[in-house]
Amino acid sequence: MDKQRTNTNLRGQLAQSLLLEGQSPLGNQREIVWLVASERPQGLFYVLFVSPEDEYDAQRATFQSILSSVTFP
Repeated sequence: MDKQRTNTNLRGQLAQSLLLEGQSPLGNQREIVWLVASERPQGLFYVLFVSPEDEYDAQRATFQSILSSVTFP
């Protein structure tokens, strides 16, 4: 499984972004898992986005939109 890790910003908070690629357990296709995690005073916040590899580019804008909607108290 390939890994691409970067620092990112999640609503003004430092976050880690990790892109994982591997074989899907659901069949003969590859999938991409995008993990975004940020340490919060209440604990670790994380979100996973999973997509078939051939649909990831089309879904990335939706994933970004979901991340943009995250708010912390």
